[in-house]
Amino acid sequence: SWYATSMKKAAKNSTKAAVKEQIDTSADVRELRSFLLQMVRDGAAEDAIDAVLDLVLRLRRDNNRKALRIAALLRARFGSTSEKLSKQQLDLFLQEINDAEPSDDAESESPDLPELPAPPRRKRKRTGRNPLPKSLPREVTDHHPTQQQRRCDCCGGDKRHMGYESSELLDFQPAKLIVQEHRRHKYACPKCASGVVIAPVVDKPIEGGRPTENLIARVLVAKYEDHLPLYRQVEQFKRLGLTLPRSTLGAWTAHGVEALAPIYWRIVRDVLAADVLGVDDTTIKVQDTSKKPAIKRGHIWSYIGYKDGRPQWVCYDYTPTWEGTGPRKFMGARSGFIQGDGYKGLDEFFAEDPARVRVGCWAHVRRKFKDALNGKELRAAKALDLIGRLYRVERTAAEQALSVTARQALRDQFARPVVERLKTWLAAELERSRPSSLLHRACRYAINQWPTLLHYLDDGRIPIDNNQVENRMRPVAVGRKNWLFAGSDDAAKRAAIILTVLASAKLAGVDRFAYVSSVLRRITRGWPQSRLDELLPSNWRPDEELAERPTASAVAA
Repeated sequence: SWYATSMKKAAKNSTKAAVKEQIDTSADVRELRSFLLQMVRDGAAEDAIDAVLDLVLRLRRDNNRKALRIAALLRARFGSTSEKLSKQQLDLFLQEINDAEPSDDAESESPDLPELPAPPRRKRKRTGRNPLPKSLPREVTDHHPTQQQRRCDCCGGDKRHMGYESSELLDFQPAKLIVQEHRRHKYACPKCASGVVIAPVVDKPIEGGRPTENLIARVLVAKYEDHLPLYRQVEQFKRLGLTLPRSTLGAWTAHGVEALAPIYWRIVRDVLAADVLGVDDTTIKVQDTSKKPAIKRGHIWSYIGYKDGRPQWVCYDYTPTWEGTGPRKFMGARSGFIQGDGYKGLDEFFAEDPARVRVGCWAHVRRKFKDALNGKELRAAKALDLIGRLYRVERTAAEQALSVTARQALRDQFARPVVERLKTWLAAELERSRPSSLLHRACRYAINQWPTLLHYLDDGRIPIDNNQVENRMRPVAVGRKNWLFAGSDDAAKRAAIILTVLASAKLAGVDRFAYVSSVLRRITRGWPQSRLDELLPSNWRPDEELAERPTASAVAA
């Protein structure tokens, strides 16, 4: 009867629970063996076997989970960080899947995906050493044979010069510190003994200070571009013959960043006004003496402004916490396309204004499937193959320098069918894979982000991923391994300002030291605020070119 069956099942579960408890609590294997043998004698052999199998399966799941975590940690610590997968590897994985599993009917009946034409073979780069730049200063030293060697052994006459052979050596001369002594001469009338005049005070970047704009620029570029902490720079200055306290270098840094702040806000303006805005963040340690431990975790946010699908502007911002209020306040009334990962802190920001379009990142999707493939789930190779086709379309567009319209047409022809195929595969794989597997999680992430991932197909200005923003995080990641932490929240904000200026100068292709030194010189000498746009990296001209340009009065004359 139903009642008897229920009672029997309850008794069996009770026995399994007792066996499981005994297995978990037994301190000695011999004690556990005796307990199981007694159950066999009492006629409960099946219950004992079921309990042991449950334990084995539970241990197997735990071991697999731990093994995957250990493998991921080892790859993060010692393995390659590249997400690239060679075509040969991918073909082997796909062949292994096809041999082990029959192809799905839906997939086999679907038409073949359109293939991009093979790219032209790249010319091999010339081997050998590159010539030394002509812009480097040269010191020419002539070497002649001795007087005796220049006399002919046959006739005794002098040999005539017929040319020379040249070789180049690259030398290094250490930097040097120079004291600029400015003497302000005074004049007075010898008869009247009055009307004393003196030359005007020399402009200085720091009132009452001694560093020039070049020295401040050197400290800033060395710390935030070359990632040299101030204590290492102190040692460098000692080798040059000058002992400078680290606090003095810190004060110079603060003054230099404060002078560059107007440039920073002009760059922020251009970034937020771009066609597409990319955003991402990374952590930074910040000193906080009011808490124990005295180090807290802050966040540096990177923003990139795209124009016609290419990065044009970059800036950074610092927030003490990871709350969404920080980036929401920074972006303000920004609308349009905003690309990033699935950060939940911005959900409210996008809900406030329907004009804000959240754009997903295909690199994050690919990363999930790469983790699944590293976890020995070979079926993830199918997703990686399809996503790889999308990236081949983008690579072709970049190599051919296509316009926005042409890039959009190329995506419609070759990328859109791949996305449709991937959508069908994700739905089938989500039902097939185990909910606890990495492959299932990757499929779930892709499906949850699917509406945001499709936006790049509808507008050629939108990049396929947020990798450009992540690449701009590298200076922060490398820097924090050297200077370890920021001294305060204000110091972290200053770091965001100078990182913005240096990254923008690098993006514009100008020399960072020359740019920072020139801008500091012009700003501290009264450059008008109405002409700040001329000092932006994309508009900046070196001091020599500025001096050669005729003034407005000269043109009028």
